[in-house]
Amino acid sequence: MIIRILVAAILGGILWFGETVLTCVPDFMSVVFAGIIGTFVSGAVALIFSFCFLPVLLTSAWDKWKRLWWIPAVTFAVAIVFLVIARLPFMVTEGTHPEFVTELVYTANPWFGMGGYFLILLSVVTFPYLGVTKTRKWI
Repeated sequence: MIIRILVAAILGGILWFGETVLTCVPDFMSVVFAGIIGTFVSGAVALIFSFCFLPVLLTSAWDKWKRLWWIPAVTFAVAIVFLVIARLPFMVTEGTHPEFVTELVYTANPWFGMGGYFLILLSVVTFPYLGVTKTRKWI
């Protein structure tokens, strides 16, 4: 579980960093700090998802969940599709720049963007074969 939380945090930070670069790039340090903050926020969200998934780990449902490995894989694929849809030209929304109020920026559709972000974190946290031990239950 620890490796899954770390992988989800790093992947979420990369997604956060990418969205910052695609939306607006004020300066180099803002982009770097956005990636770092995104990693911490994604780690917190992954930790919440892992606590919600804890009853599966503590019961005999874990053996059944290992046989249903394809559910997180399909969830990950759907999340990637959501993120692609969020960046399509007809789905991009217009907003104002946080520092320069008169400047317009174009950002991903928030419903598909955030939905894809959360689904990716959920699928990584719940994927049963992401670990380094034989049981892969806690790692």
